[in-house]
Amino acid sequence: MFAQVLMYADDGCLLLASSRSQLQAQLQVCERFADWAGIKFNNKKCRVMSRVLDGGRLVRDPQPFHLSDDLVEVIELGEV
Repeated sequence: MFAQVLMYADDGCLLLASSRSQLQAQLQVCERFADWAGIKFNNKKCRVMSRVLDGGRLVRDPQPFHLSDDLVEVIELGEV
């Protein structure tokens, strides 16, 4: 069995997705809204926790995500 859970949070905003492409699409929606509203994300404060559940074991997914043409840091469980 294979399952995947991806999350993104920024100052109270939490995005959940079941695939990388879904989470990246949600980040792009946030980016378009920020452009429309005239605000910018502070990528230094943004993090992604991306885990893949494979065979009952959580495995880190190190591939980067993008927000406003910058990389969003992928962190381990428990990191701030």
